[in-house]
Amino acid sequence: MNLVTRNPFSLLNELQRDMNRLFDTRLLGGTELSSVRSFDWVPTVDIHEDDAAYHFEVDLPGVNRDDIEITAHNGILSIKGTRHAVHEDKEKKRSERYYGTFLREFSMPENADLDNVQAKCENGVLAISVPKVAQSEPKRVTVQ
Repeated sequence: MNLVTRNPFSLLNELQRDMNRLFDTRLLGGTELSSVRSFDWVPTVDIHEDDAAYHFEVDLPGVNRDDIEITAHNGILSIKGTRHAVHEDKEKKRSERYYGTFLREFSMPENADLDNVQAKCENGVLAISVPKVAQSEPKRVTVQ
């Protein structure tokens, strides 16, 4: 007996994934299409902020900490990595999880302190905290 499940929304889910990948790709160096790289999947991210920091929670189940690279440069926070297939040596009956490389990039506001980013990964969720720096208030200059 073969186990076959039917998800009526599978085509819509695949279309949504492909559209997310299309619009999430960052063009580097202007409009050079040769600089666009295709990634295999896009992890989901929740972002919130409080008075002290910007907080990111990225769903990365099955991704080893050593396979995650976080960089902060020129106002961009990048989260890049790889999830390796675990059953490559076995015959596949069904595979619904995405494997391979991923990339998420976020433009950060001017008050983000990208020199002091902190990250930890626990239970398949990568938590990133980007502290805020105090913005300077305009100084009034007295005309003499």
